[in-house]
Amino acid sequence: MNFKQSFTLALKSLKTSKMRAFLTMLGIIIGVASVIVLISLMNGLSSDMTSKFESMGTNTITVNLVGRGGNRAVKVDDIEKLVKENPAYLSEYSPLVTASVTVKSGTESIDTTKVKGVNENYQEMQHIELDQGRFVQYIDTVRRQKICVAGSYVVKQLFGKTNPIGQTIKINGSEYTIVGLLTETADSVESSDDDVIYVPYSVATRLSFNGNISSYYITAVNTDNMDVTVALIENALYKIYGSEDAYRVTSMTSMIEQVNEMTGSIAAVLVGIAGISLVVGG
Repeated sequence: MNFKQSFTLALKSLKTSKMRAFLTMLGIIIGVASVIVLISLMNGLSSDMTSKFESMGTNTITVNLVGRGGNRAVKVDDIEKLVKENPAYLSEYSPLVTASVTVKSGTESIDTTKVKGVNENYQEMQHIELDQGRFVQYIDTVRRQKICVAGSYVVKQLFGKTNPIGQTIKINGSEYTIVGLLTETADSVESSDDDVIYVPYSVATRLSFNGNISSYYITAVNTDNMDVTVALIENALYKIYGSEDAYRVTSMTSMIEQVNEMTGSIAAVLVGIAGISLVVGG
């Protein structure tokens, strides 16, 4: 039987068994569409998560301190000394103190805003752009000056269209002067990246519950030897605490790799499930 005869016989079979042909085609169409949609969704999710990590800097290393109590503690001077003594591996650092606060201006108030206490290096490390004014400076942290850089959501809720530079707001009852306005990045919605206030870390410790600095951001000079750089930081912390359970050092590069592995595994499982439709159709 040649190709022409086979094709003619197939057409006759489809005409005589229209319902069976329709169900077979439907099963295959659903299966193929499911596979395509799931792969597209997982690729989009992976790209979105990766871009968020990359926006924080692929050369950024996060240090989270749990501590062991007693007199063993890492101070800002310890991290600064570590960075200065290893210029071939480390370039900049910034403490990070976070606290959820109530912000007021006159009769207007916001309860969802997050305050981040940082130093003068944080702006460059996290690629933060300003619409007006300036960011936190070295002198602000040394003198514990109550200044702040506000996100666009905070400004719109408290001041509307009024220029916020030079205006004062109350953060948990204390007055802070706005010296900078962040560029809008998330449509100025609640609990977004625009719903944030940056202050010097030296005054942010008073706004947090425990008053301690438990997180640091450190930038690596080169991402090619990130494992060596992370090991360098871990060794320095181990000398202080004497225990690996007292700290956690994570690089953005390793987090991106973990995200890609996780989304890849999920995608494989979902595609396998969707492939059942193809088997049924066949």
